[in-house]
Amino acid sequence: MTQEEFEARIGHQVAAEEFDAFNEVYMNCKMGKDAFCKAVLCDPKDHDLTRKLIFDLSAGVSHYKTSRNDILEYDKQTGEDLARKAHDYDDDGLRGMAKKLLGQRDYIVYCISNGLDLDNYDRNYIIEHLRED
Repeated sequence: MTQEEFEARIGHQVAAEEFDAFNEVYMNCKMGKDAFCKAVLCDPKDHDLTRKLIFDLSAGVSHYKTSRNDILEYDKQTGEDLARKAHDYDDDGLRGMAKKLLGQRDYIVYCISNGLDLDNYDRNYIIEHLRED
């Protein structure tokens, strides 16, 4: 939703920083525009409380997204390290862990991109996914 749409629905203007916080929360909830705007409307004497809650929620959502992205990047790096070790030591256990972290497709892409050998399961996976239906 644009800042103009938001302001029209709540009946007053807000600062860009305030809109960004509201929009961050709105984009991460399952409410429609009208329902969300109705929910944030309040008695003017409670406006500061609502504003503080929205800023706190917005910060929490941003922190969650950052934490989630950090975890995904860590999993990717760990999966790639395990794929390399699995190849170096011909270890099926490490190979399985790498596939769990990266997913079968990304594991195969990593192996091919880095010149690592694929096993029969990986080759069959490629053949099955390249076949036309």
